[in-house]
Amino acid sequence: MNRLFLFGLGTGLMVTSLIVFGLLSMQPKDNKEPVTNEIMISEEDLQQRISEARDEGRIQGRKEMEQQNQNLPESVFIYISKGITSDEVSELLTQAKLIEDETDFADLIKSRDDERKIKAGLYEISVSLTDEEIANLITN
Repeated sequence: MNRLFLFGLGTGLMVTSLIVFGLLSMQPKDNKEPVTNEIMISEEDLQQRISEARDEGRIQGRKEMEQQNQNLPESVFIYISKGITSDEVSELLTQAKLIEDETDFADLIKSRDDERKIKAGLYEISVSLTDEEIANLITN
């Protein structure tokens, strides 16, 4: 083979590899964040939405309802923040009159080993749910 032919072949391979490498480096980087089906909103957005709903009369606080001598609602909206403990959730649910005994509910969560499975978010919880059903709702 001729020396000029080998030189051309080598140059062609180098140019081709540079083009391919350049095109590959232009590819978008993979996003390494996990994909979830949860909708995340900021605490500020949540408070704003609650405020707007309250102003429009779609949400009433328990005190407002008692003042108007209305019946209690069929369900209650509860916001569980990230990192909340089972004791704090129990206290929150007791204040909302969704459970009767906060110690029993906290013990239920602990006995099921679900303390780290409590999911943050806004929940609409029916007042007719049992402790077990509420525990399933907030941990699944």
